Amino acid sequence: EEYEDDKYTTSNVKIKEEHEEASYQCDQCDFDSTLLADLKKHRLSKHEYRKFPCDECEYIALYGKDLKKHKETKHEGIKFPCDQCDSIFTSRSGLQRHKQSEHYGLRF
Repeated sequence: EEYEDDKYTTSNVKIKEEHEEASYQCDQCDFDSTLLADLKKHRLSKHEYRKFPCDECEYIALYGKDLKKHKETKHEGIKFPCDQCDSIFTSRSGLQRHKQSEHYGLRF
């Protein structure tokens, strides 16, 4: 069976069977994973160097969306204030976690 996803196919990754579970192994190092998506992320971050450097500091993102979020929170001053107290967060997800745990009584 051949998996085709972008440029990653079973023909250009080594697959080995362990405990009846497929393992996708990097052809450039010892990394392996049971998920093809994890192998793709590994290859992008470690071998293909398709990275997004910040033009204002030394931060380097793996994805364009992460660079955008970095620039908004670190250089453009975008903040997410809580509407129920004086807390301020640098991410929407941080604000949501705060509100759930501090104002709605949910514990994680």
